[in-house]
Amino acid sequence: MKRRLGFLVLVLAVGAVAGSLLGELIALAFPRGIVHTVFSRGVTVGIPHFRLNLLALTLSLGLTLRVNLCTVLGVAAAFYFFRR
Repeated sequence: MKRRLGFLVLVLAVGAVAGSLLGELIALAFPRGIVHTVFSRGVTVGIPHFRLNLLALTLSLGLTLRVNLCTVLGVAAAFYFFRR
């Protein structure tokens, strides 16, 4: 079960990256107009970048995800193929 969950997370991450890449490529192919607006618009979610300076050690953390329409479609397609 644990192995299957790890594989699911990997498949969904690959689907998200592939969908985001496809959305950016579509937005580049149509520089102006409604198609560009639909595929380039997204929401950024996550933990903003922050730094913790401990004098001897500086820790820098942050994680943000930019989610657009193709990202959601990529995750949905990856989940569909995972369930098959």
